[in-house]
Amino acid sequence: MNDRLLQLAIGAVLLLGLATTSWGAKAEKEQGIQGSLKIPPAVGILGAAPSEPIQAGEGDVLLLQIRYPVVPPMPIGAKLGAGAEGLQLLGVTRGSSAAAILTREPQSGGLLGVGFVQVLVRVRTAGKHAFEVEVKLGDDTVKKVPFVIEAPK
Repeated sequence: MNDRLLQLAIGAVLLLGLATTSWGAKAEKEQGIQGSLKIPPAVGILGAAPSEPIQAGEGDVLLLQIRYPVVPPMPIGAKLGAGAEGLQLLGVTRGSSAAAILTREPQSGGLLGVGFVQVLVRVRTAGKHAFEVEVKLGDDTVKKVPFVIEAPK
């Protein structure tokens, strides 16, 4: 059930990204910009950056997923921070979350209290992009989640 919800959320993010960039699709095609979709493993909102840079090509679209605990304050938005000049933000959404009520009977399936913020970006220029995704929480605090994308020339 939770995997299905995550798939639906990812689909919604992709549709949002395609809808917001469809106006530029013809111009990009004429300029020869091509790419593919990449979905790197999710990272934690409270943890360190991924140990390895994300490998991508110029024009690739990446779905960056940030895990957060389902406890207040909850994420209410996200944006690209400093260092993201060679990237284009296509869309941001909160994906499905899983929660369970503890009972005396054993429970199975799903993650307890985990949600996802999904950030869809396009690599616009080749090179190394070290940047942060700034996730705004409901109490107006901001968590900065570091990423590094390497796009060879």
